Formats: sequence, structure tokens, C-alpha cells
Amino acid sequence: MTVCRRGASGLLSGPIEQYLCRMTRRTTQYCQACRSSSFGVRFLRYRAVLFDLDGCLSDSTPAIVRSHKEALRLLGLPCVTEERLRMMIGPPLQLGVTALLEELGLEKAAVDVLLSRYIAMYREDYRKRFLAWAVSPPGMSAAVQALAEQAVLAVATSKPREFALPLVEVLGFASLFVVVVGTAGDADPESKTVTVARALEALEMTGGVDVVMVGDRSHDIEGGRANSCATIGVTWGIGTAGELQAAGADHVIDTPSQLVEHCFS
Repeated sequence: MTVCRRGASGLLSGPIEQYLCRMTRRTTQYCQACRSSSFGVRFLRYRAVLFDLDGCLSDSTPAIVRSHKEALRLLGLPCVTEERLRMMIGPPLQLGVTALLEELGLEKAAVDVLLSRYIAMYREDYRKRFLAWAVSPPGMSAAVQALAEQAVLAVATSKPREFALPLVEVLGFASLFVVVVGTAGDADPESKTVTVARALEALEMTGGVDVVMVGDRSHDIEGGRANSCATIGVTWGIGTAGELQAAGADHVIDTPSQLVEHCFS
């Protein structure tokens, strides 16, 4: 554990001393003396914040739902509700499509045949519109900028990297994230536990109470917990508070502004 610089040298005082504490902070207990001082400087409780992408940093629902509808249409499969298609946002695409095809009554052999065709049709349609339709949830941009002032930020997403990188860029977040970790593609679905582990490896960090995974689905929370990270579930995406709490989220938060307040509390 890094020792606080407060009192370490008679040459350090006031705001400069606090700044050095902030820059070398390694645990949440480290800067308590600075936090209670009268200078009004707020300190982040986490040294690293890992974000999910779809449903958390990005409102990807319109493009994703549209592309699922197109794949179903092209394959001559029955339409399903938009709410059902929304619930496919988050987990690896292969797993979501497999479950959907099984729900539609297809036998395993038919699912195996149609899976790759469905994904190819989905990707072809999605590639046409995902950047043009990209928006971030209200308040998300300001929240990310505030957190980036004191923490290392990373994206850990089940979205293939070929889509994740340009999406982060078009949302205006590229300069704020140290790493963007997505999956290699559709051949082998990767669990969120593995994705979060790869993000931590890219940051040269290990999990701990001062590293937090932020996401809107249960697998985000499970992936963070499996890597010994603190976890925050957010309800402005797809998952409900009940889903996030059942997955074991340490905190459940409703708005980006509340996320900032929590992280600086």
C-alpha cells in the first residue's frame, strides 16, 4: 500500500500536498486525511473504472433491435417483440441468438445451421447504421469526463473490437479511455469474466476494492466480481435493478450524475 504524502516532507503543504496524494493514491483509505481538509478538493474512491459499452456508455438499442429484425425477416423467421430483442443487448451475440432461435422452436440441428447466417445478416445490417445512430445516454459524456480527471478509464465489452473502437470514437470518448477491450469476433463467444480480466491485464492492474466494473447487465456484474472488482449496476441501460441486485452488484445507480456523486463520495 502506498503511504500518503501528507506530512512526509516539511516542504509540502496545502493543495500541492493534496495533489500528490491524489496522484499516488492506491487504496480508498489512503487519502482520508486529505479528504477531510478544508481545501474543498474531492477525491475519487476508485483508481480505475471499467465500463461496459452497449447500454452503459452508448444507447445502442435502436440500431441493434433494427438489425435483429432484419435478420429475422431475411431468414423468414417469426417476428418477436422489441422488448425481447432488447434483452439480447449485452451478452455475447452468439449466446443470445442461440437462445432466441431455440425459443422460436428450432431444433438444435437447425440452430447450428442458421446461427452463422443469422449473425452474418445481423452484422451486415448493423454495420450500415451503428455509427450514424450512435448516441450516449443523457449526462454520460459529462460523467465520463469528470471520472477521467482522477481515474484510469477502460472499456470492457462483449462487442467485437472492430465495432467497439469506432463506436467509442464517434461518441467522443476515445481520448478519455486508456484501453478499449472487445472480443475477437463471433467464432468463439468470450465470457465477461475473461473480457474484464483482459482489460485489467491491459491496464497492468489486478482487481480490488479500488477498481470498479460499471455495467447494465448481470454478466457485467458477474465478470467484475469474478475478477475481485467492486461493481456498480446502472439502470439507464437494459437490465433492471432486480437483475443487477440478483447478480450481486455492490451498488445500483439510476443516472450518470448519481454515478459521479457515488464515485466521489
